[in-house]
Amino acid sequence: MRRSALLAIILSSFVLLACEDPISIDLPSGSTYLVVEGWITDQPGPYRVSLSQTLPFDSPETNPRISNAKVYINSKGVNYFLTENPEKPGEYLTDSAEFVGVPGVNYKLVVEWEDKIIVSNENSFKPAPPIDTLTYTFVPNIFVPETLSFTSGYLVTGFVSDPATENDYYRWKVAENGISFSGAEDMILITDRFFNGKKFGFELSSLLFQIDDTVTVSQYTIDAAAFEYLKNLNTQAIGLGKSTSTPPSLVRGNLKYLNDDEGVILGYFGMSSVSSAQVVIKKNQ
Repeated sequence: MRRSALLAIILSSFVLLACEDPISIDLPSGSTYLVVEGWITDQPGPYRVSLSQTLPFDSPETNPRISNAKVYINSKGVNYFLTENPEKPGEYLTDSAEFVGVPGVNYKLVVEWEDKIIVSNENSFKPAPPIDTLTYTFVPNIFVPETLSFTSGYLVTGFVSDPATENDYYRWKVAENGISFSGAEDMILITDRFFNGKKFGFELSSLLFQIDDTVTVSQYTIDAAAFEYLKNLNTQAIGLGKSTSTPPSLVRGNLKYLNDDEGVILGYFGMSSVSSAQVVIKKNQ
């Protein structure tokens, strides 16, 4: 696979940048902030929640991980406790046999650490519509900025029938031969503002594939708050990739201290339903 000079294009004429996963960004202030990152879906777990602290901007150190916290997900009055991964301090995992996300059910993350209690907004998620088809088209002579040369390959397009409900938001993850693209430039975020209730297509035109590549596209339903958080975080990450001289600004998520409205918690606890489709590139489609 080679990257083309084009951006990822939504065939409905709506273009958005995106990334694979929330990106940790250090802050310019000398203060330290707690960072909580986690995501649950309706697919088999385990799901993970990571706890860390920030460092000053341009610090050469890695973010300190937080161990020995009590982490659980609350739903309908039941607490589902996560266990810290002994091989990765600061990473907490759900019990796959006990917990899996269900569309339409409310969930809330709770973290008890030292004398503090951190909670996320309570939320639910919508079912993900299926990806109807994945198609591909051979394109010759596409310019590759990394090598300052031209190459040829296949562009993949996906088609989805958007539900009639308004304000649907999506996030796409793309994998080539089982390896996910996880850079800030690889995030794809879409709202149905321009195609509500209609079939729409999106072209992965920042990614160029070759014969026998297996391309997997996973579609995540997200809400408006997650959409804005990921969009803002991604914009900041891309800006940092271009210049490291400007400290990043604060990107607030959906978490807070239980009894401290002034305290700042970074990160996001999100939830999604997931649908996927796969295609193997062949010479004669």
